[in-house]
Order: sequence, then structure tokens, then C-alpha cells
Amino acid sequence: MTTRIITPLLILLLLLPAYASAQEAGETRTIEDLNMTFVWCPPGTATLGAAQPGPVTANRFGGHPSWYTAEHPQHTETIRNGFWIGQLEVTRAQWEALMKTVPWMNRGDSRNDGTLPATNMTYQDCEDFVDLLNEKTGLRFRIPTEAEWEYAARAGSTTAFYFGDTMNELNRHAWWAGNSQKQLQAAGSKAANPWGLHDVIGNAAEWTASLLETKLSSDMEPLGRHRVIRGGAVKSSLGAIRHSWRLGRRERSVHPTIGLRLLLED
Repeated sequence: MTTRIITPLLILLLLLPAYASAQEAGETRTIEDLNMTFVWCPPGTATLGAAQPGPVTANRFGGHPSWYTAEHPQHTETIRNGFWIGQLEVTRAQWEALMKTVPWMNRGDSRNDGTLPATNMTYQDCEDFVDLLNEKTGLRFRIPTEAEWEYAARAGSTTAFYFGDTMNELNRHAWWAGNSQKQLQAAGSKAANPWGLHDVIGNAAEWTASLLETKLSSDMEPLGRHRVIRGGAVKSSLGAIRHSWRLGRRERSVHPTIGLRLLLED
């Protein structure tokens, strides 16, 4: 019978794949052929929702308390698998290069600028984009869930914005109704969150894969189920660009300020 001696060097070689796959939050990966950069979000515990009830949020950020009932109470969710998420929202140049379509034309903002976020896509359009990406690259792209989205956007924070609870830094980090002239702006032109993600508040709002639970009774209506929209946009007021803001929108509907951020599975 042969005895196999496990040496320290062999142990290191056996563990090397595990070390190679470990990344720190904020590390980047660029897919050159797609001109897309992704940021690593490690497994962890996500803090989701608003710490304050609707009336408190409305008093501080404006709007009616009923706008914020779906955000409270704040809770945690375990993110078991790390993932890569787009450093930027999908741009018009990236969308047109793959899909050969320009859904934003003649729908509120027809500027011929490839740096702007792609918008006016239905949820199914976004699924088609993902399917084509997967087919062409052999990778595993998908639309993030709202828990994954908020986890990445917060980057470990529990405050209204990833930079704190006050609005002092807002204009440095976000395009919103207060500084955008309600026009989409170049993706990535504001400061990033601590993990290196741009435009997780403001610019274009973003589709997520999650269904809005309060709207499930209307799933059979012609425009389809309500998917959760996150992030706020250039036309959003203060209340709608906080990380906990959530809104349901029919998955077959389009909007000139709703776009997409991709998730890439590890």
C-alpha cells in the first residue's frame, strides 16, 4: 500500500484555485470585446430598506408617507454568492452595438450620444440583451435582483446615501432633478460609491429582476407583471434617489429614464 505524503507545497497547490477566485470588494474585471468593466461584490450581509418609517422619510425628503411604505422596516439579507456588477449603466453605444436598435430615439431624448445610458427598453428587451450577450460570450450575465442591486449600491453603508444621511455630497455623486436639467448625462461622470460603482443614484433608474410583491394580483394584465425599479433618475426628487427607494413598473412598459445595469456571475 502506497502512503501519500501531503507536503506544505501540495497543500498550497490544492488551495490555489480558492485563493485565485477570492477578490476584494471593488476589484474590477474588464471584458475588452464588450468595452464593459465590472466591479466585484463579495458575499456578505446586505442591509436593505429604510431605517425610518414613511412619515419620517416624507418629512425629511418630501412627498407623501405612502410613497415609502414599501421600504420600511429595514432588514438584512444574506448574499451567499459574490458577483460582478457593471461599473456603469449599459450605455447607448453598448446597446446599439449588440442589439442594432435605438429604443431611445423619438421618446423624450433622441440625442446621438453613445455615452448616455440606454433607456426606453422593456424588461423583456433587457432579457433579450442578456441572452444575446450570453450566447456571444459564453459568460453568465443576468439582471440583478433588487437585493443584489441595493447591496452593491450601498457598498456596506446603512445610511440614506452611501456617503451618509445628509445631502451635502449629493451633487458630486448624482445626477438628479436638482442639477441635471432633467436630461440624461454621460454614464460615469459623477463620483463613484466606495466599491467603484457610478450612477447607482440618479442618471437612469434601473430595472431589477425582482417582482413587486404588492402588485402580483395584476400579473395577468396586458402590460405584464410589475418589476422593481431602483436607483432614481435625472427627473427624481430627493426621496426617489435614496438607496431604499423602490417602484414597480410594468415589465412591458418603457420610460425615457429607465435603463439597465448588468450582473455577471462569478
